[in-house]
Amino acid sequence: MLILALDSSAAPASAALLEDGKILSEFYINTKQTHSQTLMPMVESVLKLTNKTLDDVTCMAVSAGPGSFTGVRIGVSCVKGLSMTRNIPCAGVSTLRAMAESKAMQRLALVGMHCGCEYTAYPIYRKATAPYSRYTHSLGTAAIVWHFTHGLKQSVAGLLHDIATPAFAHVVDFLNGDHMRQETTESRTRMMIASSPELMALLDKSGLTLDDVDDYHRYPIADNDSPRLSADRLEYTLGNAHLIFHCPKAELKRIFDDIFVGKNEENVDELCFAHAEIADIFTQLSLRQSEWFVSDEDRFSMQALADLLREARQRNVLTVDDLYLDEPHVIALLLSDPVLTARWQDYRRITGTQSSAQKPEGTYAVKIAAKKRSIDPLVQTSDGLRRFTTVNADYASKLAAFRSDDFDRWVWAKYE
Repeated sequence: MLILALDSSAAPASAALLEDGKILSEFYINTKQTHSQTLMPMVESVLKLTNKTLDDVTCMAVSAGPGSFTGVRIGVSCVKGLSMTRNIPCAGVSTLRAMAESKAMQRLALVGMHCGCEYTAYPIYRKATAPYSRYTHSLGTAAIVWHFTHGLKQSVAGLLHDIATPAFAHVVDFLNGDHMRQETTESRTRMMIASSPELMALLDKSGLTLDDVDDYHRYPIADNDSPRLSADRLEYTLGNAHLIFHCPKAELKRIFDDIFVGKNEENVDELCFAHAEIADIFTQLSLRQSEWFVSDEDRFSMQALADLLREARQRNVLTVDDLYLDEPHVIALLLSDPVLTARWQDYRRITGTQSSAQKPEGTYAVKIAAKKRSIDPLVQTSDGLRRFTTVNADYASKLAAFRSDDFDRWVWAKYE
């Protein structure tokens, strides 16, 4: 198959000819000339360099954005004009989707959202609708950012924000003693992007730099400080609500459709709710998740898995770099050692936990706190935008109770 591909969605423009996955010729330009001036000469060049004609082309592809509206329109119009006159099939390709198909991003499809807890026998995960990966979460975050901002830089930053997430995600923070902040892995984000030739090439062709996308915290719609609502928190709240807590899609759509971008107390953009009744539905879903993800079960499992990984490193079964591959790889390494195999199998059999103020004798138990994640969104009222806790006393009380737990207890496992 001979494919002619065009991209004019950003300041640079490019054309390429590919045959059976191999690039035969490529033309890239980044000048002040408009794409309407440069695109057709580029097409002629890539064909001429390979002694091909448009009659040889079997398929055409064009960047469908996100990016400049005018640039996208020029590219799409060009491909439609060339393909329709010769009856050549054509397809639009999302820039974000192309980045998501990179090897560095595909790794996240094998890194779960639930920090290894989904490998236990906890009923909540056995009843899950479907697996929930960091890859799915990253796609959703990018889509939400684009929906509300149409900003390419922050959409790509949202897509790549979890690229440095290791196997079992925040378990590695527990391994590193960072269970209260859970940020130790973020330092690798820039390195992981820079070490991917695919991503760096796509960034360059999109007119983006590494500095534009290596820290999504600089974009307030993508991410902000808790308890504010961001695309990141919105995505995992809705994702967990559907896949783990079985909230109907129609209810999720009702929540999403009520959200708009407003200015918060610091005059910074933030996702807000138009109606208090919808904010109430969302915050109840959010609080339920907040409680579960610092529950005794969750904290115990994460610390137990962290200790298992620590033992694996001490036994020279795995390295730190192994953790930045994927979960099947790490599990295979654990299963290569008889002692670790037994520990892993015990971990898989955990169905719940018990707790006490006193440490039990003769059993593995932990006393560990964890980062509390919560959301107190802005909601539109007759007095303007206000935090939901200031207009709903019931939620304010429940959120205060959640935040008051000091985790001062010993926790140990129950097994099936």
